[in-house]
Formats: sequence, structure tokens, C-alpha cells
Amino acid sequence: RQAPEAEEDCGQRSLLKALEAMVAASRRGLLGPAAMAAVEAMPDLDVEPPDGKAGREPPRAAPPAEEKKGADKEGSPVVAVAPPLEGTGSQQPTPKEIWICGNSVISVSRTRANCSYPGLRLGFPPSAVYVHWRDVPTMMWDDVLPILHHAYRHRPFPSVIIIHAGESDLLIDDSWSFVTRMQSDLGILRRAFPDVVIIWSSLLPKHFWESPEMSQMMESERINVNCIMEKYCNESGVCYLSHPLIDASNKSLFLPDNTLSNTGNDIFLIDLKQALQTYLF
Repeated sequence: RQAPEAEEDCGQRSLLKALEAMVAASRRGLLGPAAMAAVEAMPDLDVEPPDGKAGREPPRAAPPAEEKKGADKEGSPVVAVAPPLEGTGSQQPTPKEIWICGNSVISVSRTRANCSYPGLRLGFPPSAVYVHWRDVPTMMWDDVLPILHHAYRHRPFPSVIIIHAGESDLLIDDSWSFVTRMQSDLGILRRAFPDVVIIWSSLLPKHFWESPEMSQMMESERINVNCIMEKYCNESGVCYLSHPLIDASNKSLFLPDNTLSNTGNDIFLIDLKQALQTYLF
């Protein structure tokens, strides 16, 4: 059996090679325009420099910081962390790092969680998890990989990654192209993070789309994309998270601006917590 140091070096090289596949994918046209531009701007990853060690420093230990209540500006990341317990020394288990990345659905859910139960840690014990919320209200699917790459460079290594994005893509892209890009990007993430639980959160319904004439067509497209992605997730090792209780016909779940109401957000947060309980503990 390899020594722990050798195993860690092998793991680092494997991860960095997978991340370089992200850059290669962009050059083969497998990523969308926004993601391609962001990936091309990334610094080169030295997988095996002359000294034979991985080019990136090992993931940092999670910083002992106080819980942040909110964000300095819209779209900035929020991290819910717990201070170390006194008197436990080195015997204290390291909290698991969780990344929750997404569009306006994640933005409003993070705001709701921050001002009510279950809180930014989704009700988990302070010693159990760190939750890194990375929400961009205008996020499109092509923004996912660059944002996760940034988190990889600046955050401790995750145990779970939850991704929710794509409702806006339905309005500007055909479903086949959209599904192909999502599957390609999730495949890259599976190779980059082979030991991480990756959860794809299904697309949510809207109480109304841009026009009444579009509502039926867009809802049909959304359901079709979710069905295709559920099959893909089951076959590829990605975890599929559905939201069966969020129904477009239930007006109480939506605000006039079409975002989730407090009731809708509470249901969404319960879904997130149940998924973490299933796949993490």
C-alpha cells in the first residue's frame, strides 16, 4: 500500500488532470461561450512540474470564523461556519465542506435560510458542516464551471456540491443543446471530483413565463429536460434532486415577481436538507 503522502500526491495529480480536461473541453467547443471565455482566462495548471509534485497546494483547512449573516452585496458568497469546540483538541471531527451554487433560486433561498430556521447550515450541527453559498441571481448554466473552478482555488475541498441553474437557459436555447451542455459539464465535474457527491437540482416551474402563450410550451420543455436529466444522473453517478411539492398551480408558493415565496423557499430548503441527509450522513 502507498504511503499517505504518496496517495495524496496521486490524488492531487488526478484532480488537476481532470480540471485541465475542463480547459480542453472548452477548446473542443463542449462548453458554452461564457464558460469558454472564463476557462481560457484561467491560469495554467501544473500537473507534474519538474519536482514531480502537484502544482496546487493541498486544500486548506476550513478557517475558524464566525457565521456570516448575509452578504455585502448581491451575488457575493456567504459561508456558514462553526467555531471549534473548546476542550476537544485534535479529536474534534473536521466539519464537511458543502458548496451550494446557483441562480436566483439559490439567492432567495439563502436569504430565507439566513433569517429563519434552519439557518445557513440548514439545521445541521455547528460541528458537522461548513456551507459555502455561491449564488449569482443572473447565473446561466455556462457560468457554473467557472464559478466552481473559482471555489476550488479558494475554498477547502468539498464533500458535496449542489448545483441549481438553468431555468433562464430554457428561454434562449433549445432543450437538446441545453441538455447536452449540462451533461458534458457534469461529466467534467465527475472526473474532476471523483469522491465528491455532486447533486443536480431539477429545474423549478414558474407561476408564469414571459407570456401566457409560452407557459404551456415552456412547462413542457422544463418537464422534458428534467426527465432526460434524471435518467442521465441515475446512469452517471450524479445525484438527482427533485422538488415535487413545488407546483406552478399553487399560487402561495410564488411572489408577484415569479420568485419563490417564503412558503416556496421553505419547501426548497427542506429538499436541500433531505438530500444532504441522504448523501452525506
